[in-house]
Amino acid sequence: MLSPIASLPERLRSKPTNFLGWSEFRDPMVVGIMARSGYDAILLDQQHGFHDGASCIAGISAFPALMAFLQALEIYRSLCAKDKTSIRPARPFNRP
Repeated sequence: MLSPIASLPERLRSKPTNFLGWSEFRDPMVVGIMARSGYDAILLDQQHGFHDGASCIAGISAFPALMAFLQALEIYRSLCAKDKTSIRPARPFNRP
C-alpha cells in the first residue's frame, strides 16, 4: 500500500489506471472534498481556474487537516462500536 504522501511518479507506477481530480475553485474545502473522493492526484489549476499562489498553499495545507480528521473519525467510530450508548452520526461516512 502506498503512503498517503507518495510522490506522483510512485502513484503513476503503482497501477495501470490513475485518476486525476482537476480543481478550478479556490476554496480549500473543495480541495479537501476532492482529496476524500479517492483521486490519485489533484491538480490546482492556476491557468484556467481561479487558483493563485495563496489558494494553492491553502488547498495543499488542507490535506494534513483532512487526514487528522479522518483518523479522529476512525477512533470515534471504533469507540461507538464498543459503547452502544454513544451518539452516532446521522449518516455513514465513507472513505474511498
